[in-house]
Amino acid sequence: MVLFLYLFMCTLYRRHGLGFNCPVCAAIKLRPEHQMAARMKTVTQSADWRSARVELSPGSLKWPAIYGLTQSLTVVFAGSTIGRWVDRSPRWKAAQISLAVQNLLVVACSVCVGLTFYFREILVTEVSGWGLTAACSLIVILGTLANLASVASSIVVYKDWVVIIAGGDSQTLASINSTCRSIDLTTNMIAPIAVGQVMYFVSHIVAATTIASWNVLSFFIECFLLWRIYLEFPSLAVKDQTVISEKQPLQGSNDKESDQPTADVYINKGSDRGFFAKRLGRFVASWRIYFSHEVRNAGIGLACLYMTVLGFDSITMGYSYSQGVPESILGILLAVGAAIGLLGSVAFPSFVRCLGVERTGLYGFALEIASLTLCVASVWAPGTPFDPSAVSISTIVDPFTFQNTSSNSTGSYQEGPESYTSVILLLSGIILARFGLWVADLSVNQVLQQVDDQIRGTINGVQSSMNMIFDTAKFLLVIACPWPQTFGILICISFTAICAGWLFFASYSLKKRGHLLPFHKVINTIPPEQIHQIKMEAKDEKNDEGAVRRNSLSPSQTIYRVLLKIIKRNDNKTILIWNSPNRIETAAFGLGHEPFVQHGCEVSTCVVFDNTSSVLPLEDYDAIIVNIQELWKTGMPSFNRRKHQRLVFLTQESPTTLPYIQYHLVGNLFNWTMSYKLNSDVLLLYGRIRPGPKAPNTLADTHKMMEEMHLPPARNYAANKIRQVVWMASHCNTKSLRETYVRELSKFISVDVYGGCGNFSCDRNGTHWLSHPKCYDKLEAEYNGLRRR
Repeated sequence: MVLFLYLFMCTLYRRHGLGFNCPVCAAIKLRPEHQMAARMKTVTQSADWRSARVELSPGSLKWPAIYGLTQSLTVVFAGSTIGRWVDRSPRWKAAQISLAVQNLLVVACSVCVGLTFYFREILVTEVSGWGLTAACSLIVILGTLANLASVASSIVVYKDWVVIIAGGDSQTLASINSTCRSIDLTTNMIAPIAVGQVMYFVSHIVAATTIASWNVLSFFIECFLLWRIYLEFPSLAVKDQTVISEKQPLQGSNDKESDQPTADVYINKGSDRGFFAKRLGRFVASWRIYFSHEVRNAGIGLACLYMTVLGFDSITMGYSYSQGVPESILGILLAVGAAIGLLGSVAFPSFVRCLGVERTGLYGFALEIASLTLCVASVWAPGTPFDPSAVSISTIVDPFTFQNTSSNSTGSYQEGPESYTSVILLLSGIILARFGLWVADLSVNQVLQQVDDQIRGTINGVQSSMNMIFDTAKFLLVIACPWPQTFGILICISFTAICAGWLFFASYSLKKRGHLLPFHKVINTIPPEQIHQIKMEAKDEKNDEGAVRRNSLSPSQTIYRVLLKIIKRNDNKTILIWNSPNRIETAAFGLGHEPFVQHGCEVSTCVVFDNTSSVLPLEDYDAIIVNIQELWKTGMPSFNRRKHQRLVFLTQESPTTLPYIQYHLVGNLFNWTMSYKLNSDVLLLYGRIRPGPKAPNTLADTHKMMEEMHLPPARNYAANKIRQVVWMASHCNTKSLRETYVRELSKFISVDVYGGCGNFSCDRNGTHWLSHPKCYDKLEAEYNGLRRR
């Protein structure tokens, strides 16, 4: 059934052109059979043994509690070690080992569960009771180890492979993460239901046998398909396995280089103490790397989301039962919450495309907090059981007794309160918050994915530990306040933790982007004539002492003042694109301060404006870029130039294509040039070549890199192509006679000509081709079947 659903989803996604963007299938390039492999592991992970563990000890939650606590503690202490191992291992080797160990342990756990159910009576009666305890202990151990292997495979594939496959494209990575999370949410609902039906209507032994068989079969299928994907992307074979020393400065580190010795200096390798000290040193080093990295606050913000009871887990569902909510209603609400969560996951790529990853995370946290205010209101709403003072030693009962009520054919629940307002507000807030929750979760995870290749596994391994620390803290709080009368305390603590998570992520975003709110875009809401009036008033609003008057400021004047203060903070330099910004390559760079940070510029204290977002008088800009080929539309800017200002001459065309420009009249106006010529002050190209982080600098480096790479045999990528050459040109009759060259070339090879010089066209939807290369994406995707328009 689950396999059928996967095949159906693969077909559905491909048929509707959505791109089945799995972490190991490169979103838009691989076939459905490859895509299916990426999520097979979700099925086996989702088909856990929660109900089986309860059945092994009916009337008690001891073994489920032991299992959950063991899983959390092992991830806390082993997460960083797993991440460090991933960093040091070749990608294919790490994927093989983690996949094999995980499948083997799941099979062993399934066999133990099946045998325990089969010999249960013997274990209870003839082995004096300790036999069942030993069997359950073995199941917990195997399940815990399988969970650690799952953490390893998750880091290998979902945190590392996916980044390489996305090719550094943030939008592609967002689409991959979105689709994977959507499938995760779906299978996490379907798989337990399917396994539960088999366990209820058939038997636990059949369910155990089915899962064991599935893992054996899926292991070989996954290995085969993952190997195909590994060959499909040769860049996966290249990995920098340099060991990071504590003395080595890290990319994105918040700390300066330390004078402290490395963790391994005082280790006596010949003794047991040295062995454990070495492991401890690596453990400490991994955590130090995490807490010294710039993504630390974003990761802590994600971990805060785990310290909450405001989710559809056993705690909240148990509380809902105690408030008289029927199981059937809870099931429906669970489905609605899952649907809203899926909607957030699907919407994530669109948010990233419009807002960027950091702002998407801010909005995700904000949406979740806004929704959870309903939960806080439920603490004091009519029908609430909140009354901490009513809980005393004499009234303490088993907090799980409300789950053991009598049942009949219509379900089981306690008698409800006088008013359901409180529980309705609680569940409504939880359901609505699922949208923001998954938007925020995906945003932070993408931030953690994009760290340096050398420490990506370490960072994400420690993050897994951080998540489990906060998750364990949640259960400790529940143990301290386990009664319905004190559930309101847990709600308030959970809400506070999520607000703290937003603050942590906001601090990361502020440091990364330089601001929280895009003030250079806020000013666009003010009409142009009002902006001019504000500029004039701002000049005249100084008294004799030079202090700005602050009385009777309009809202738009206040915005302008705040904007000026932000622009001049940290000695920011302001750049204005005077005319036709959408027709030059700088449009692909972006506006404001954020692009300088995103592109890793050494000098990032600059703010870019265009002719639609200009807020300063022309004489206040540090540089003004004039697109000379569009000068006939706008004319030269007219203002009183200051000594510090630089006027930049920009052109993307050769002088022969611009005969109407009288260059001798503008020769003494400009300070700098910005063109395609290599001797320009600022080099402007139609495209860019971006070297990878470990790109070779010399020929010797290239030979060394090729020797270390294990590339697959050469492939003929043109074997199935029916078209050979494509040429895109805006116009013909050029001085360079390029169209003559193409006509001669067409005599020997087929050339498809797009644009004003040919019969083919490609709609750009009015957008700049560098900012939104839809036309080039279309050519790449449909080059085997071009149509004439």
